[in-house]
Amino acid sequence: MIYDFIFLRHGLSTANENGILQGQHDYPLSEEGYLQAKYLSEYWQEERTTFNCIISSPLGRARETAAVIAELLGTDIVFDARWLERQLGEAQGKTYTSLQQTSSDWIPTPYEPPFPGAESEWDLYLRAAEAVQSLFLNDPGQLLIVSHGALLSAALRTILGQPPAAGRVRPVRFSFHNTGHSHLRFNRTTARWTLHYHNRTSHLEQQAGQT
Repeated sequence: MIYDFIFLRHGLSTANENGILQGQHDYPLSEEGYLQAKYLSEYWQEERTTFNCIISSPLGRARETAAVIAELLGTDIVFDARWLERQLGEAQGKTYTSLQQTSSDWIPTPYEPPFPGAESEWDLYLRAAEAVQSLFLNDPGQLLIVSHGALLSAALRTILGQPPAAGRVRPVRFSFHNTGHSHLRFNRTTARWTLHYHNRTSHLEQQAGQT
């Protein structure tokens, strides 16, 4: 029994455009973000890519990305709060510039929140593990998961068996560009994961070549 998971980061949001740390604050897609989702949908349609279903974070930037894809590919969407972006507490809604001006060299342990009210690295890791585990409540097939950079990076770390380190060490970060996507396959018979590609943006490169 084979599961194919496509992990997709949402399109560019208005907060991304303005250098704002989003966390679980809700921001819509920008015009460019909408086009990114549209180009990806058209790319998958040309490639005859299909999904059993789309599982999406309920935040607007992910919902809108999922909706664009669902409409063109004719796929149902299920919203799941386990795939929300990392809760960043008091830092949410602030610009990266202002946070850099007030930041110190202090690095929290994985048990401590980086900002008041935020999820610690362990909080994020455990929620990501629960989110990944929930995928297996679905029948085998190809599933599209629309989520956010920090949560998707943590999800990959759970799959690769990389829990937070005990000391003041930042975890490995797997970058996801806006509408960048990764393909992971799980063979339930052999209990083996395979990473086929990471952070692919062929749809954007193809569009750039046409302009």
